[in-house]
Amino acid sequence: MILEPSELDTKERILKVATSLFKQHGFSKVTVDDIISNLKISKKTVYKYFQSKKQILSAIIKREHSILNAETQKILDNPNTSLREKLRCLVDIHQGKQLSEVQFLLDLKNKFPDIYNELEDFRRKQIPKNIQKIIEIGIQENEIKPNINKELIGLICVGAAEAIFKPEILINLPFSLSEAIDELVNTIFLEFSSEKNK
Repeated sequence: MILEPSELDTKERILKVATSLFKQHGFSKVTVDDIISNLKISKKTVYKYFQSKKQILSAIIKREHSILNAETQKILDNPNTSLREKLRCLVDIHQGKQLSEVQFLLDLKNKFPDIYNELEDFRRKQIPKNIQKIIEIGIQENEIKPNINKELIGLICVGAAEAIFKPEILINLPFSLSEAIDELVNTIFLEFSSEKNK
C-alpha cells in the first residue's frame, strides 16, 4: 500500500504522539483513545493505518531503529570527530534512549516480551557491527592495533551493554551511567590503542 504525502504525515503524527505517550506513561497505561484525543483525529483515522495498539508499538520500534541507524551512520561518517568521540557518541545515543525509556522498557519487557526481545536482538546485532566499524576506522587511521580481534571486542561490548543497559539495572546503578560508559570507553582505548598513541 503506497501512502500519499498527507497520509504519511498523518501516520507519522500518530507515531510521534504515541511514542511520547508510551514513554511518558508506559505502554499499558495508554489507550488508543488517549492517542486520538492528543491528535484531535477520529478513531477511524487511527484504525485506517493501525489495526491495534500493539501494531502502533511495532511501527514505533521500526521507526526508532531507522532513526538510530541514521544517527549512527552520521557519526561514523563524520571526518571531524576523533575515534574516541565516535565511540562516545554511539554510546550516548543508546544511553540517552535507554535512560529516557526505563519505565517504557520495563513495561514492554513485562507485557510484550516478544517486542522487547526484538529490541534486544536489534541491539545485540547493531552494537558489535558499530564497534567493528569504529575499530576498522581506528586501524585505518593507525589509532588501534591492526591485529585486534574486531568480532571479539564487539561481543565484549555487547556483554557490557547487556550488563549496564537493562532497565532493571539502570534504575539501581550505584554510579552514574555516564561514569560507567566513560570507564568502558577508556578501557577499550587503553587496551587496544596503537603503541604510538599510548
